[in-house]
Amino acid sequence: MVEKYNSSWYKIETPEGVIGYLCTDYLVKYTGEETDEPEEEEENSEKYKTTTDVNFRSGPSTSYTKIGTVPEGTIVTLIEKYSSSWYKIKTPEGTVGYLHTDYLVKYDGSENGSGNGGSTTNVSYMQVTASSGLWMRDNPSGNKVTLLNYGTVLILLDNSNPEWTRVKTTDDVYTGYVSSEYITEYTPSSVGNVGISSNGATIPQYSTFYVKADSSSSSLIWSTEDASIATVNSGFIYGAGIGTTNVYLKDLAGNVKATFKITVTTPEAARFAYAAPVEGAEDGTYQFVAVTDNSKSSLRFVTDSGETFTATSYTGESYENNSVRVFKTTGKLSEGEHKIKVYADNTNNYKEFTVLVSGSNDPFVSSTEERMASVKIVETIASFEGYVPSVTPDTLAYNVPTLGYGYVVYKNTIFYNHLTKSEALAMLYQTINEGVFTTSINSLIDKYDIEMNQNQFDSLISFAYNVGTAWTSSSYIRTMLLNCADYTQISFPADASVLFGTGIYTSYEGGSYVATLTAGTDITVLEMYVDGYQKLWYKVSTGSEEGWLRGGNITFDGGFTRDLNYMDAQMFAYRLLEWHVAGGKCWPGLLYRRLAEAKIFLYGNYAEASASAPNYKYNTYKFQYPSCMSSYQ
Repeated sequence: MVEKYNSSWYKIETPEGVIGYLCTDYLVKYTGEETDEPEEEEENSEKYKTTTDVNFRSGPSTSYTKIGTVPEGTIVTLIEKYSSSWYKIKTPEGTVGYLHTDYLVKYDGSENGSGNGGSTTNVSYMQVTASSGLWMRDNPSGNKVTLLNYGTVLILLDNSNPEWTRVKTTDDVYTGYVSSEYITEYTPSSVGNVGISSNGATIPQYSTFYVKADSSSSSLIWSTEDASIATVNSGFIYGAGIGTTNVYLKDLAGNVKATFKITVTTPEAARFAYAAPVEGAEDGTYQFVAVTDNSKSSLRFVTDSGETFTATSYTGESYENNSVRVFKTTGKLSEGEHKIKVYADNTNNYKEFTVLVSGSNDPFVSSTEERMASVKIVETIASFEGYVPSVTPDTLAYNVPTLGYGYVVYKNTIFYNHLTKSEALAMLYQTINEGVFTTSINSLIDKYDIEMNQNQFDSLISFAYNVGTAWTSSSYIRTMLLNCADYTQISFPADASVLFGTGIYTSYEGGSYVATLTAGTDITVLEMYVDGYQKLWYKVSTGSEEGWLRGGNITFDGGFTRDLNYMDAQMFAYRLLEWHVAGGKCWPGLLYRRLAEAKIFLYGNYAEASASAPNYKYNTYKFQYPSCMSSYQ
């Protein structure tokens, strides 16, 4: 030996004269006689107790050899505090090795020892109080580790720093620091029977499954039997590796309240895939896009007619622990519906998606053909929603889990978490065009022979994505769509009736009040007036009274062509603007989104529809606002 560098490493010289360092774990003192007895370690009087069964290693990291397992409750002797994460200790049997400090508490001879970093105890818990969630960091003010939801219960490890508290999640998955300002002491309560939304699922590797407990008690812990297959955080189960394991919901005493069986299969050929027309191309050229995990090297996009478009180049992206590859290529598609299959490398596994190619490139030409959301509206919706890479409670929607660009995670849903921006955009394309939003609008078109242009379709897609699709079954908006007549095909006078209760006036410019007509009143339409902004008025007669009313407020008797290019702009915009309420409260942000959707529907004005546009909040076309929001007009 040349020098004792520290208790773990000695500087030595070999018989050949080579000088270097050896770990003391693999050295014994040599006195000239053969012996297997190690050199006596320096000890101090500090004792620690293990809080769970913990791996015992030959060195201070998980890359070192596992010596064995130290059982929960074992009292060990400290030899050296190698770092804040690893202590060199000696077991009661005299074996020397390293234990991670997350699983140690200081032992003072009593049944409950004190914490290893301050006034922490083995039975102390903290709870997150931040309504929008709280980031755990790897060090005080350091890098983000994971977002902890409001109400999450944490195990206290060290509260000696008044500003930052060291904690770990109750499932032992994450350890780090949180701001002391947004946590409070928590006392576990007893938990009765607990049900969960599902007892099992099969998911592809790298995806996440959301299982929800029917109890909101904070005294519940999610844990996993094998973290190499699945990890769990607040009911979000991540498929880490291929295989089957159990996920448990326990109370803080360790009693199992529910069991969930998770099977993780091979990764999907593609997580998300879509096709969009290339801007400026009028020959049916589309760009094909797919997002995969980082193991794929090439993709094949195969059409239902057998054409194949291959993508061999990709862009790598990552966020948190998620790494993806974004593949792109181009190809031509003919008018109509196409089923596209995406194959990865040389496998037979594929992901399928649908493309609807319109017969017209003019966004103002109406027809009864089925449509898909345009590139413009998808990008506009993204600007409305904002990018949220990881699952986060939506505070405006009763803390419903949300991520990406407004994607709602319902219970028993399989999804991908920690999304890159390209991945989130691809998910938005797929969610809109493969989901209920496009289907619901196309169903209206098919069922009622509604002629609609691309701008109008896009506007309704954005509206549905924000408020849901229930309005397509019953709402003033639906009523206006079904009663929007091509007035160029109607001969006056024409029989009609009133849709909504309204007043009639002496002039289409307003004039003097004449009378009030209730919904369902029979009328005769005498003539019409429409200005340059498609604001429509009809002059009507009840037999005893004559006056002018809004064009969007009547329905013609008999057959007529439903064509949204003849929609009364003022009335339709007003009905859209009424949808600005959430949670019983009026929201200016929702009002401005409705304004943007009206601009798109009526005038194809996408330029002012983006949330970042200078005139986004400007009432360019002088629409009438609901009285509760008149101050914003």
